[in-house]
Amino acid sequence: MNTEDRDTYDFEITGLRKSNVLTEIRSSPAAQQISRQRRIPKSRVPRFRVSNPLSAKPGLRDGMGRLPTPVAEPSRELYPEETGVFVGNLDPATTEDELRTVLQRFGRVRKVIASWDKRPGVPSRYAVLWLETADEANRALDALYGFKLNGRELRVQRFRAKRPR
Repeated sequence: MNTEDRDTYDFEITGLRKSNVLTEIRSSPAAQQISRQRRIPKSRVPRFRVSNPLSAKPGLRDGMGRLPTPVAEPSRELYPEETGVFVGNLDPATTEDELRTVLQRFGRVRKVIASWDKRPGVPSRYAVLWLETADEANRALDALYGFKLNGRELRVQRFRAKRPR
């Protein structure tokens, strides 16, 4: 997987391992050792093998010799849109901790992404926060309409991810 986000990586790999699609062929320390010996990045050392989850285990057949029908689990986003809150018109001096404090009144804040200006260390004027449930996000949207933070009236709306073209 070519991702820098640890949460995304853990979510995808854990799901595939639990469903027996990925089988571990070497541990993380073993991959680290191989990467040092070969002088290559650890990400280039294979750690898992892709396998058919039903054919991998011979004991899965029922009494009639048939393989069980795989049950498709519903897809789940790591940070779904319905729990995201977009906060705009922020004062550049506003910190992620201040935003987290404001939204914690409505529920557990799972993640905060503040847009940063092109200049290092200068926050931009908007952020996206994900709460635990859609009800918490709805309460935050209703309560923060017209709310002022650091002298600016916040523009609060439901987060909408960019759609693929």
